Amino acid sequence: MNMIALPQNQKEYLQLPKIEIDEIERLFVKAEQKIKTIEHCGDGLDIPSINELRYVARHLLTALQKSNLEELTKAKNHVKRALYDACEVLIISNLEEIKQFQNDYRLIAVTDVIKNYAELMSSAEEARSFIQETEEGSREDYYDKCSELVETLKRINTTLNAARSDLNVKISDRRTTTTRWFIGIGITLLIAIIGATVTYLVKAPKQQMPEIKTLQKDATH
Repeated sequence: MNMIALPQNQKEYLQLPKIEIDEIERLFVKAEQKIKTIEHCGDGLDIPSINELRYVARHLLTALQKSNLEELTKAKNHVKRALYDACEVLIISNLEEIKQFQNDYRLIAVTDVIKNYAELMSSAEEARSFIQETEEGSREDYYDKCSELVETLKRINTTLNAARSDLNVKISDRRTTTTRWFIGIGITLLIAIIGATVTYLVKAPKQQMPEIKTLQKDATH
């Protein structure tokens, strides 16, 4: 294992495993990339991840200053947690986008356009369950799974959004069919009402008009 030797107090040398430093750097870069993505979501959703990266820096400095490899492990755990927290925000954001899609096309058969729609929704539900069931204190252990789910949900949303144009055509056709159906029903009812009215007028007894008597005035001369 490659070691990084750093002078300390001009007498001792701190031996840090290079492979661990490289791994922390790799995860740190990934976390930064995810944080930049969620910055645009607003509402301070990136703050938990940023705080975790601050802890990473603190533990790294302590590891360098005190020759404490345990601090290096803590730094690595915090960078994993930063990555998990950032991915959690992205998972929730993607799930909300999927939920909006489901609401937009709830009245039509989506499977006519997206053949594997049920499979995609099953994967989305898996991501939702993962977020809900992962315990607070162990989330840094699942950063890799969390990152994987983000990519899965992004692919799902890409597929769903690509199908919107075809689904919108189906909605338009459905509205046209529904409009024609209502017009047909309306015309049928109107014809029925007119027919019933005519029948009633034909069969109804004619109302007797009162006799008008001509009043003659006696002419007196």
